[in-house]
Amino acid sequence: MEKLYTLKEASRVLNVHEQTLRKWIAQGKVSAVKLGKVLRVSPKELEHFIKERRTTTTTEVEEMVEFVSSNLGKIKGSLRREDLYE
Repeated sequence: MEKLYTLKEASRVLNVHEQTLRKWIAQGKVSAVKLGKVLRVSPKELEHFIKERRTTTTTEVEEMVEFVSSNLGKIKGSLRREDLYE
């Protein structure tokens, strides 16, 4: 049986405050099990959460770069110096 992390341990692995992890659990972003009165998180769940976030972030960045690259001429031509400082 794999070791289950306490919320304090899991929050250290994710490098977030324990309260942030509690919020993510309440929102369903991270799965946890309740053993008695305490919540525990499996190492596999943490790994899944990290991979899921990394993929999403990378995809979003790639989409933004592609959009900006393909529209740079249109954007550059339509901007005036005055528009930047309004």
